[in-house]
Amino acid sequence: MYRSDPDGDNDEISSMIKCAPSVRDRLLIGFLYGCGLRTGEVCNLRWRDLDTSAGQVNISHAVADENRTVPLPASILPVLERGKNECAAGDFVFPGGEAGKCIAQRTVERAIHRAARTAGLLKPVNCMVLRHSFAVASLKAGKTVREVQDWLGHKHVETTLRYENMLIAATVTSPADRLNVSFPDTESSDDAPTTSQAPVTSVEKQIGAPIEADFKTNAELAVFPFAEIPFDFRMVFRSMRAFFRFG
Repeated sequence: MYRSDPDGDNDEISSMIKCAPSVRDRLLIGFLYGCGLRTGEVCNLRWRDLDTSAGQVNISHAVADENRTVPLPASILPVLERGKNECAAGDFVFPGGEAGKCIAQRTVERAIHRAARTAGLLKPVNCMVLRHSFAVASLKAGKTVREVQDWLGHKHVETTLRYENMLIAATVTSPADRLNVSFPDTESSDDAPTTSQAPVTSVEKQIGAPIEADFKTNAELAVFPFAEIPFDFRMVFRSMRAFFRFG
């Protein structure tokens, strides 16, 4: 999602929707990612808040007590239109287990976690991540910061501007691409070791320099077995300090 790879949102969200076990769970993803609503706003949605003819949802129970209008994704309009025809205007879009109650926020979070886990997503996904991904995707699509601010219901534009830091312009060039060098995928003959070179011993690997004399063969290394053990000077200094302090 937005935290690591905003470009992967389309495939990941599509996988979550396909793996969602019910229409309810698919609609939850549609409102969270497609409208950028808060979890509480999704839970409190009523059928009268949906204007399917205009393709928008009216949020009248926002956190800051400010009403706002958010566009509805065209892909979920057919399901919402059928729901409006079959349900009372005052009914919750997502009813809870008790009569007259809306769905619990914890139930929504569990539904999102289950869809993400079934889709095989390794990164953590929750309702707020979907809301953030909506903001990043909207800015990438060319929407203005002001538009995204209104849709998210942010009181201060500084809150919305944080999402711009997650965008990577398509024209950005890596500094390595401006270097006049190439990175071959195979070693050249100059870099390949010759047959006349002696094999590098494990001691040479540890100290990072070739050994010209002493301990060149395994037989000679056996005479000095500690050559294979990394030397820790800090341990020696601590031992000496303890000896002179208490000895």
